[in-house]
Amino acid sequence: MSDDKNMIPGISVKQRLGPALIQALILVILRLFTIPLRIWLGAMARLAELHEETRNESDSTKTTEFPVLDWFRRAWDGVILLWWVGGGIAVIFGFLGGIFIYGFMESLGTALMSTVVLYFSVIFISLMKESMILLLSIATNVESIRRKRS
Repeated sequence: MSDDKNMIPGISVKQRLGPALIQALILVILRLFTIPLRIWLGAMARLAELHEETRNESDSTKTTEFPVLDWFRRAWDGVILLWWVGGGIAVIFGFLGGIFIYGFMESLGTALMSTVVLYFSVIFISLMKESMILLLSIATNVESIRRKRS
């Protein structure tokens, strides 16, 4: 081994640059286009799991001091799931109505742009949900600290 600044314990920067650039491109470009679908599928899975839990649970043994915040956290998954469904219906009706008012090409362009915005807007809804979960976890931790002190 040499004392070259381009060395990281046993491996040169040149050997790591290629894989690092590929991984950066995957993270920045590919994941940007796949994360909205993963968010939507995750919301769908959590809602289906919640449906099974509430169907099998005879009494509500899980109680919290913050039931509204807990409901609000769960409701975000419903918003995420319904966002694409309702937005898709709105895009279809907007496209069909726009054909008669603006013409086919203008209506098609608007529908395509609306679909792209609708697809990526799930990221921002999920970001709001995660912010709410952060607040809920702080409240839950305060609740558990209070219980421990009592």
